[in-house]
Amino acid sequence: QKVLAIAEKYGFKARMWSDMFFRLANDGNYCSDTDDISSKKIKKIIEDVPKNVELVYWDYYHTQKQDYDKMLKAHNIFPNKTYFAGGIWTWSGYIPSNTFTLKSMLPAIDACKEQGVESVIMTMWGDNGGECSFFSTLPSLFYLAEYVKGNKDEKAIKEKFDKLFPIPFDGFMKIDDINNWGEDRTTENPSKYLLFNDCFAGALDCTLRGDESKQFAKYAKELLPYCQDEEYGYIFESVYRLGDVLSIKADIGQRTRKAYQEKAITQELINDYESLIEKIKEFHKAYSKLWYKENKALGFEIQDYRIGGLLQRITSCKERLQAYRNGKIDKIEELE
Repeated sequence: QKVLAIAEKYGFKARMWSDMFFRLANDGNYCSDTDDISSKKIKKIIEDVPKNVELVYWDYYHTQKQDYDKMLKAHNIFPNKTYFAGGIWTWSGYIPSNTFTLKSMLPAIDACKEQGVESVIMTMWGDNGGECSFFSTLPSLFYLAEYVKGNKDEKAIKEKFDKLFPIPFDGFMKIDDINNWGEDRTTENPSKYLLFNDCFAGALDCTLRGDESKQFAKYAKELLPYCQDEEYGYIFESVYRLGDVLSIKADIGQRTRKAYQEKAITQELINDYESLIEKIKEFHKAYSKLWYKENKALGFEIQDYRIGGLLQRITSCKERLQAYRNGKIDKIEELE
């Protein structure tokens, strides 16, 4: 009430993300699988919500229109105006998810239009270091803008995009591919977790099926034609370098453990560690260019700490393997 009084004094309106009210009425849950969310329980909350606060229903996850319909109807129980905040997926790591953005937001827009929601915003969060290039989401931003205007023809949307941008729609969508392993994969965001997965501890090696290094090399190669573009090539260069790193990094832990168990640590394997170090340095260089082009300088220290720590850890693993191969140590405890 105090904040609202200050806002009103200066001519501002206040909006509040609505999940807190729903959680109070719904055992801590924002969304429910039952109709309880629009039952008598939430009506008790309505009395305490100031009438001059506009509610913001946020939802980045559902892919079925009926889920958005249900939540918008629940919001309509309040006398307050409802806004909708969807999500352009930028917050999982270096790679966006234009694919899931469209899968989740198109039905959301349909529900908003049908239920008369006048104001829709799309969030682009920078969680956990703000690693993702906002401009890598141009396909989903453009597609959603066209869709809101009533253009639902995918072919027409792509053709319009291709006339406005130097890189075609499908070219931009290739950025997503580094994380899209197919419907049969249950893993999420492999380009980030496999980058930082430890080469010896290998906590996430269990998610691999054996073809990842080849897949990452393939994805990287497909991005090469776009790396020279004057306007957006820096984005593709960064993702290309990440894919190039993962073409070695993805399975190097599995290969190392297998070689150690078979007492067959070869110089070729150690050379892969050396190549990996050089590829990570190239990735850091490309990502640095992206960061300073799009962002303020503050925040890049986080990337230096993470990528620098990764480099040091891989260097340590390489030195341990070399010491074992040269007979300076009789075992590698981390691999026992």
